[in-house]
Amino acid sequence: MPAETRNYVPKLQAVKNIVSDPEAFNLELAYIPDAPYFTVVRTSRKMDVKIAADLAEMPLAEFLSLNPQHNRPVIAGADETTILLPYDKAELFAAKLELVSQPMVTWQAYKIRAGETLPQVAARFGLSLETLRTVNGIGPRATVPVGHAVLVPSQAPSDATIASLQNAVFTTVASGRTLYHLVRKGETISSIAGRYDVTSQELRTWNAALGARIIPGQRLRVISDVTQTRSKTKKWKQKGAVPVAQAVRTTVPAAKPRTARIAQHP
Repeated sequence: MPAETRNYVPKLQAVKNIVSDPEAFNLELAYIPDAPYFTVVRTSRKMDVKIAADLAEMPLAEFLSLNPQHNRPVIAGADETTILLPYDKAELFAAKLELVSQPMVTWQAYKIRAGETLPQVAARFGLSLETLRTVNGIGPRATVPVGHAVLVPSQAPSDATIASLQNAVFTTVASGRTLYHLVRKGETISSIAGRYDVTSQELRTWNAALGARIIPGQRLRVISDVTQTRSKTKKWKQKGAVPVAQAVRTTVPAAKPRTARIAQHP
């Protein structure tokens, strides 16, 4: 039996034995209702993550543990947003959300201008440089290109603040390297994306002239730090991957909310 299996199978069996007959172990298990613990709430309202947690009357840490995808301080995107909440909090959240008519966003999108640095942006909006980088997923040594959208505080919640988020595409400045992959016979966009642990859409973003098909000998720009890791674990070296510089790796923006509604389960 593999070592990994030996580590968890006995534990699972022990839990099964205890749950099946707790009296045999002089234990009394707390009652757990036979019902789902959480449900999905869908909404199109933009709001701060902290406000969402407050509406659900949950600690922020607990809210984030159920919703790790909302890793920026504001819930905003292009379409409907999904939020995972405990069953007993979902209806409370939806009901309280219906009563709120004013904007619930205290962050806005700001695009980096030519000649502007991150320290300058941080100072302009009263943030420390470390906070600005953390909020926007920007690495400590990464540089941010002109036109890159970052989240910054707004003076007060307003419709203008919300409007600034409407079509903003937030990206993460990757810690990986920029590589050039030489396409070989039989490779596809999907297979190359999987090789570097990126998406096909990201490949298309980094290679604006990329068509529906690729041909052997074609060079593709890739941003990834997978090459070094895989060469250690799988003991093979990627041919045609030439590091050049750090760059931006685009991530899929969070989905945008509509009205609060709770998913129904059979």
